[in-house]
Amino acid sequence: MHFRVGQRNVKDIFTEGNVVWVGTSGGVIRYDTKTDDYKLFDTRARACCPTACST
Repeated sequence: MHFRVGQRNVKDIFTEGNVVWVGTSGGVIRYDTKTDDYKLFDTRARACCPTACST
């Protein structure tokens, strides 16, 4: 099977309570199923994760 989110290929999915983490070819998406909120951690935007990204 092949899954996509927009133009990104889904590589992995992990659930943690109400939160679903979706690993894609372009970064990670954090989706809260309770509040219907999501946040994209894009691999092109290093400012989103300064402690996790190496320079």
